[in-house]
Amino acid sequence: MSTALVLGNGSMLVNINDLCQVTDFYFPYVGQENHLSTFVNKLFFRINGEFVQITRNNFDIDINYQEDSLVGHTKLKHKKTGLEIDLIDLVIQNDQIFLRNFEIKNNTKNPIEIYVYFQNNFAIYSYDIGDTTVWYQPGRCLVHYKQNRYVGIGSTKKIYQFTCAARTDNDNRGAYPDLKTGELNFNPISNGSVNSCVSYKFNIPPGETMGSNYFNVTGMSFQQLEKSIDNITSCDLGNTCKSTVKYWQNWVRSKSNILFRTKGTPSFFGEYDLDSRIYSLYKRSLLTIRTQIDNGGAIIAANDGRYLKEGGKDTYSYFWPRDGAYIILALIECGFKELSDEYFEYIENLLTPEGYFLHKYYPHSREGRSALGSSWHPWVDNSGSLQEPIQEDETALNVYAIWKHYEHFADQEFLKKYWNSLIFPMANFLGNYRYTIVYDAPDIQDYVSGFPEIAKEDEFIKTYSGSKLPKASYDLWEERRGISAFTCSTVYAGLLAASNLSEVFGRTDLKQIFLNYANEIKEATINYLFNEDLGRFITHIICDSNTSQPVIDTKLDASLYSLWHFGLLDVNDPRIEKTMWEVEDKLTVRSEIGGIARRENDHYNTIDSNLVGNPWFICTLWLAQYWTQKDNYDKAKKYIRWAVDHADKSGLMAEQAHPHTGHGESVKPLTWSHGAFVRTINMLWGKIYKGTYQIPGSKD
Repeated sequence: MSTALVLGNGSMLVNINDLCQVTDFYFPYVGQENHLSTFVNKLFFRINGEFVQITRNNFDIDINYQEDSLVGHTKLKHKKTGLEIDLIDLVIQNDQIFLRNFEIKNNTKNPIEIYVYFQNNFAIYSYDIGDTTVWYQPGRCLVHYKQNRYVGIGSTKKIYQFTCAARTDNDNRGAYPDLKTGELNFNPISNGSVNSCVSYKFNIPPGETMGSNYFNVTGMSFQQLEKSIDNITSCDLGNTCKSTVKYWQNWVRSKSNILFRTKGTPSFFGEYDLDSRIYSLYKRSLLTIRTQIDNGGAIIAANDGRYLKEGGKDTYSYFWPRDGAYIILALIECGFKELSDEYFEYIENLLTPEGYFLHKYYPHSREGRSALGSSWHPWVDNSGSLQEPIQEDETALNVYAIWKHYEHFADQEFLKKYWNSLIFPMANFLGNYRYTIVYDAPDIQDYVSGFPEIAKEDEFIKTYSGSKLPKASYDLWEERRGISAFTCSTVYAGLLAASNLSEVFGRTDLKQIFLNYANEIKEATINYLFNEDLGRFITHIICDSNTSQPVIDTKLDASLYSLWHFGLLDVNDPRIEKTMWEVEDKLTVRSEIGGIARRENDHYNTIDSNLVGNPWFICTLWLAQYWTQKDNYDKAKKYIRWAVDHADKSGLMAEQAHPHTGHGESVKPLTWSHGAFVRTINMLWGKIYKGTYQIPGSKD
């Protein structure tokens, strides 16, 4: 099972899988407090006395969104009886209410009796200890609550029956209908590790359609639930659904219509079928990205709880400053200033006094300044020596993103607001966190006093002292510590951005300083990471904490695209061409699916050890961006088509694709995958609009 629909409004996020079960339920923060944790809210039926689960064996399932919206529309056809069930799923755009509207059509010649069951398995605050589920008569609903988190379960129409139970009741079935009669036993309260169930009963004559609805309302008290229930029960649900559809259509089309200067399908390649699929996925990507953004500004990497449900102990539901910067760049390019403003307001409170970001964060902190997430970046190396537990590109990319925000919106007030708290501290850190001191002391201890973060990396320090390269940090993939081409490229771009920002802010004294730093990084990157024997750049110089020796890593990595993408070298530089040719050649997944792997011999989530790795959406799209910049649009089309072909039917892109089936692997959706798609199409359109690319068949 995998996520098929993501529905949200910035304070509530609901994931529904491809079997129509609710797998994740976040409120009041996107990416924090998944109130389903390892559990699933279940939908199932009893048809003519037989319990029926939603499986591919029992039903034909067609699950998708209504066009350009965050409203799901699912069609179920029961194979045995021909019964048809329509589901409309949505999170109301301006309220913390999740609604499931359902209609059942009897296409047979005989009456059908059907029970519809919604079993609720909430684990409030993400753990199932000390929960209560109770029928709350003033609100005419079931409620699951703990402390100040309340979830109400009800309907605007009559519920047939309900019950509450401990999960271990009824032979570990918990709140479940009687196996013989299908009835629920009306138990009004249970506490501990609990669940609940509501049912609807219909006797549908031949040719008739009947239906009802189910909702979850959320709040901090019983009284808040009552207000939300009053709101939903007093409105016309048909109009509510239409309003939500229209809201999201206006949201995404307003920006895309302006960007592409059309209300129809833009012509990207002069092939209407492909162009329309690209445009549809482009808009779906923007909508998907929006669901993953908390209203406080945090952009979450992925809110798919599959790893928890498979027995894992952590998730992707964190803000990574790296992912966030990439995605906010896509939104800036599209003109979403309000989201960009909220993003930078959020990250301002995460920056350390030294001017850098740590690994990852929660979207919200009860304590205020820092909401630090879990990490695998240590503060000491294997020998116990102090090191900075950072991935420097996370800081550099955000300086770069600030410049792009200013460049796009020309917001001078923005610079004034963030110069002291965000811009200068980050830029200053990037300039100073480099190997600038030349080693010439006879005793290494004399030398490392200038490098207190690494006392044992003497050989590494001696080798790169005075090089002007960035000091050792973790790489793009968060695994290896040292000096990487990606880090050098992003630090170069960050320092260049700092120079530009200094000029427009009026600090012309700093403009040249940061520009000099950037040029030193560029020169050092070429000197130390270009391999003359290979005729191309290398990915990484690893700092081996066990031996203190530098290890030259010559394996190809898709992140080498950064050398041209962030402007360190021109895309037509022969050294870049040789590097990218080898990246494409060595990292192409040679299976029936194709695509581009992350790096050589990638063992992360490996499915077939005979292949270089699994294809990644972002890495494949980086090749599309490269060929777009090279004006080779046939090649760019190949990789863009790959992404379109391997998004699922509802338009969600995972982190990776299965190398033999093409199905999404790892979490889905991965926000970064959608951000990379948006930026790729923005880049392509920029070429078209500027006239450097003539669409086949178009007139001059």
